[in-house]
Amino acid sequence: MSEFKIEKSEEPVVIFMADGVVYEGSVFLSPFAQNRTGGQTVADLLLEDQPFLPLKSKTGDFHLISKAMISHMRYENREEPLVDFPEREVLITFMGGEQLKGTVRVDLPSERRRVQDFFNTGDKYFSLKSGDHDYLVNLNLIQGVVMS
Repeated sequence: MSEFKIEKSEEPVVIFMADGVVYEGSVFLSPFAQNRTGGQTVADLLLEDQPFLPLKSKTGDFHLISKAMISHMRYENREEPLVDFPEREVLITFMGGEQLKGTVRVDLPSERRRVQDFFNTGDKYFSLKSGDHDYLVNLNLIQGVVMS
């Protein structure tokens, strides 16, 4: 190992693209996040300025994936919530008609905790829990949301 190289860890993910293509493989996370203390998370990777992320497929091929075209990504969320925010059930429909049902945590001030507020003021990617799976969802590729 070079003294100038930072070892990254592989994190298994399933990436769902806007055109329906699905990639299974691993992304690479740094032990240091760019904008906060601690190790880089999958969410950090998506929110960084670079338009592409490298993915090592299950067959060992390397792909550069356009973040803007990722509709959602399944991953294992190892972070425990620090604050107990209300959860809301939603059914998301993506541009291609694919749907994803799950729970979002509305981490907004108490006077702005409607689902509408969450989707109108949220980050580019947000977390959604669906059954035993965790997802990061691209807000820009959502066609509509049904609130349960």
